[in-house]
Amino acid sequence: MVKPPSGPRPVAIPVPGKDGFVFSPYNKKVIDVKGIRSGALVADPTYPMSERKFFRVP
Repeated sequence: MVKPPSGPRPVAIPVPGKDGFVFSPYNKKVIDVKGIRSGALVADPTYPMSERKFFRVP
């Protein structure tokens, strides 16, 4: 398991008209966050484990 770094994290941007989907704040790819509560810290799955980046769900 990768431990998220401390400090503030960017907040993802909701995809208009698609509940439960956001744009990654790092590469603008669409990510499914259905079932994840607002404010939760999640790892961007589009990056490999060695480069994992974290963001908050809006």
